[in-house]
Amino acid sequence: MAILKRPRREKFAQNIIKGLKAGGSYTDAYLQAGYRGDGHTAEVGASRLMSQDEIRNRIDELTRPAVRKVGVTVASLLAELATTIEDARRAKQHGTVVAALTLSAKLVGLLKDQVEVGGPGSFDRPSTIEEMIAELGNGDAATTLLMIDEIVADVRADLQAAAAAHAKIVDAPAPTPRRSEAAISLAMLRPTRPNSRQSRDL
Repeated sequence: MAILKRPRREKFAQNIIKGLKAGGSYTDAYLQAGYRGDGHTAEVGASRLMSQDEIRNRIDELTRPAVRKVGVTVASLLAELATTIEDARRAKQHGTVVAALTLSAKLVGLLKDQVEVGGPGSFDRPSTIEEMIAELGNGDAATTLLMIDEIVADVRADLQAAAAAHAKIVDAPAPTPRRSEAAISLAMLRPTRPNSRQSRDL
């Protein structure tokens, strides 16, 4: 519905909205709109206007949320973003393009923001090698490597068990024995004893 054709009626509807916010009465809105009347006459005139569908519909329209008034929908936002993307591509503003594409993907549900659900700090994890050594190996790098090998072996076993439950394994060749990366690293960390030839050279 558009603005009412009669200016005083439109002003009355707008004054009702303002009056509701400021604590005014229908009579106040009636008089401020330019209608004349004293006391009971103004009250009757305001009541008469409030009973008309045209006035009630206009007041309803004015009090609806702004989102409904402008008709903002996911489709309209996507259309605006498409225009933004086109303009940004022409201007070679790649950051704007990426931001608009990300927002578009979020609007249609392709991307979701992750929210931490646990308690404070429940998702804190070591982020540096030093923190990993301190947490997993109690400060010992060799122990940390062994722990990581155990974790990898456990994950590998779980994945193999899940794959075996869903697939049929046909004559897989036997794996060749191989030293783990942790064992190789441990060997490099251990102090070496000089052999007899090295000790004679010194």
